[in-house]
Amino acid sequence: MRGPAAVALAVLLAPGLAACSEDEKAPRREALEFGECGERVDTTPVPPERADALTFTCATLDVPLFHAEPDGEQLPMAVVRVRDARQHDRIGSIVLNPGGPGNPGLGWIAGWAARMPDEVLERFDLVSFDPRGTGLSEGINCPDLPSTGEPTRRIDLTVEDDYQYALDLVRQGSESCAEAIGADRVPAFSTTATAADLDVLRSALGDEQLTYVGFSYGAKLGAAYAHQFPDRVRALVLDAPSDPRSDWLGLMVRQIEGFERAFEEYADDCPNRPTCARLGDPRAALATLVDRADGMPVPSGRPNGDVPMSGIDVLQGTTGLLFASNLWPLLDDGLGEALLGDSGTLHEAIDQTTHRVADGDGPDASEALAVINCTDEAGAATRAEVLAAARAMGRRSPTYAPLGSWWLMACQGWVPDRVPLEQPTAPDAPPLLVVGTRHDPATPYPGAVSLAETLGSGHLLTWEGYGHTAYLRESPCVDEIVDAYLLELTVPADGALCPA
Repeated sequence: MRGPAAVALAVLLAPGLAACSEDEKAPRREALEFGECGERVDTTPVPPERADALTFTCATLDVPLFHAEPDGEQLPMAVVRVRDARQHDRIGSIVLNPGGPGNPGLGWIAGWAARMPDEVLERFDLVSFDPRGTGLSEGINCPDLPSTGEPTRRIDLTVEDDYQYALDLVRQGSESCAEAIGADRVPAFSTTATAADLDVLRSALGDEQLTYVGFSYGAKLGAAYAHQFPDRVRALVLDAPSDPRSDWLGLMVRQIEGFERAFEEYADDCPNRPTCARLGDPRAALATLVDRADGMPVPSGRPNGDVPMSGIDVLQGTTGLLFASNLWPLLDDGLGEALLGDSGTLHEAIDQTTHRVADGDGPDASEALAVINCTDEAGAATRAEVLAAARAMGRRSPTYAPLGSWWLMACQGWVPDRVPLEQPTAPDAPPLLVVGTRHDPATPYPGAVSLAETLGSGHLLTWEGYGHTAYLRESPCVDEIVDAYLLELTVPADGALCPA
């Protein structure tokens, strides 16, 4: 996938699969056989003083392609475990998911191991996995989903030809994807199915109940697990969730609004950054660049054949650099370089956001997230509903609305069968910790409030900070509360706040 729908889907099921009742006995899987990871895991993010105590091992777990057919076709799922040599009084495993959907966990495990406090590492194994359809777990390869191989054109959804163009592009891409994967297999790559995989993994790890940390889409996955298996939960940390009550159009309107607000905060902070001096006024710089790129797409100085960037592509490239304030100097550089005729830094931002394969050969995360998100959706909206959302987006987010028009259409022309994700409720689960960041551009804060309410067992922790996700970033307050929950199952008081 190369179009702007990739970022929309990045920043944010098996037929006949039913939620298991509490009376059903959890299946017991054979213990995993862990061995050396080799090149599957890059451990360089771990500092040497910590690396000496940590052992990284990998395994493969077979899970049913369709959980309603447990003895049918199996799908190999890549798993990684980190164990501390100082471990004592072991509680079990913490399974972590980085989000996406589409991000492979094996690529994130070393970063978590580098930042996790000693008191947690000494009581838990850290475990992650490449969810079905990602990374080493039969990564989805749908390179035409959707793509023209050219700079992305601007569309006006009030114009029939533009609406039909976007609709046809998604339809053709999804048909090509169904042909590549197998039309009968596409519904297997879903959040509901991945939540069931998570339970198979829990059993194979030998844990009676699941301890889990999920970021962004990973919070959505964790909530789906609690919905299906409330009696098998020990502790779930659901950090930066989207709003489970919202449909796709509503999520996209609010997400674009989040990036609009984040860009305003970035621009207001310009006087505090030496790197911003070259831009002058970032608002004017971005507007100039977008208009210029729409007339003559900006080439890339990278040697891997990047498609020149249109104005829409420029907007897409900025979104990944608005995820956290420490990325703002890089955004300054990216805009400045693009104004001088080199879009390479903005292309790199897209690659990092979507785990895009630069040469286009083989699967990347953006293709998996398209399949997963569109399979999860209940169905296409009417054109009138899309137009209403586009108008709302234009009023609230004038800078980013042109990009948002593509985001609204991301699943409109989806052809393969869908398996809608149920709204998660888990009133009988133990207390679940939902973490929301007040100034989160990718999954705006109201989503965390909504999920905590919807679950019926959620306890909300609010960080008054900036950026996407909160745990293991820059808030000692958040980290202390989450660590206490993981270790002691202590939940914060209602309305708990951590300062920025």
